[in-house]
Formats: sequence, C-alpha cells, structure tokens
Amino acid sequence: MVDPNNEKKNQLPVTPKKKRPLVIGVVVVSLFLIIILAKPSIVGFGVYEDDQNVTANLLKEPVETIEDVRLQLAGARQNLSLYQQLSEQYKEDLDQKSTALTEAVATKTALESTQSNFETTISLLESTLAEKVKTLEGSAATILKLTQEKTDEVAKITEELDSLTEDYTLLVENSAKNICCKQRVDNPQINSYDITNNKVICLEDGEKMLGCV
Repeated sequence: MVDPNNEKKNQLPVTPKKKRPLVIGVVVVSLFLIIILAKPSIVGFGVYEDDQNVTANLLKEPVETIEDVRLQLAGARQNLSLYQQLSEQYKEDLDQKSTALTEAVATKTALESTQSNFETTISLLESTLAEKVKTLEGSAATILKLTQEKTDEVAKITEELDSLTEDYTLLVENSAKNICCKQRVDNPQINSYDITNNKVICLEDGEKMLGCV
C-alpha cells in the first residue's frame, strides 16, 4: 500500500494559473517603488557632488576675483594718476592758450581801435586836403588870371616902351643931326655924337655916327 503522506511529500506544489498575474504585478510594483525610492538618493548624491564642486569653485573664485580686483584697482589707480597728470597738463595748456587768446583779443581790439582812429584821421586829412586843393585850384585860377592880366600889361608896357624908345632914339638922332651938323660946318672933323646927362655931345671919333646930308 502506498502511504498517502509520502505521496503528498513527493508531489510539488502547483501554483494556480489565476495567481500568476498577481505575482507579476507585485514584482512590477515593487521594482517601481524601488526606483522611486532610490531616485531621490541618486539625485541627492548628484546634487551633493554638484554642491561640493560649486562650493569649491566659490571658495576658489573669490580669491581669483579679489586678485583681479586688486590688479584692476592698481591699473585704475595708475590710469587715474596718468589721467590726472594729463588733466593738469591740459589745464595748464588751456590756461596758457586762454591767456594767449585773451591777449590776442585785447591786441585785436587795440588794433581795431587804432585802425578806426587811423581811418578817422585819414578821412579828416582827405577832407582837409580836398578843401585845400579846392582852395588852391581857386587860387591857381585867380593867380593864372592875374598872371595873364599882368602879362598882358607887361606886353602892352613893353610895346609902349619900345615905341617910346624908338621915338626917343629918333628924337636923339634928329637932335644930334641938328646940333652936330651945324657944328661940323665950323669943325669938319665932327663925325659922331653921344648923349651925356640928356645932352647931345658932338664928337670927332665916337660910336654913334652922324648922318649929315
């Protein structure tokens, strides 16, 4: 006879087919829960490492930033000093140029004033000269007229004088002929005459010859 207990021991447990989907679902849910529960730890570890790197960088960067700032500050101070020197130089040049400009403006004003005075003086001189010229032209015309009149008078007097001289010479010759020709009758050597103190002098050898007929 077969022992029923031994048969039960030798038989393997058989899983009902309707329980398999349940088991698979439990496994899937378990894996899903494991992933969900493990993800924050993984992410947290990654964040922790990132924080550590960031912290290290932050600890390192301030040192580099301070050095850069110091270098930049030193450069800025040097540039500021240079700019101050250039500013002082530009200011000095500007003051000099401003002084020169002021002097130039003053000189220009003085020259303009002098030029204005010269122009006024020249205008007055031209006006005076024009009046003088006008007066001299009038005087010259008057003088020319008077000169012409005097010339005419001199010519007239000269003509009259020549006429008188001719008449006087003729009168003297006639007088000499009348006087000396008569004396020649007594003295045949008389052949000339002369006038001395408005008197006829008969001569035997003179410059003015007688013309006795």
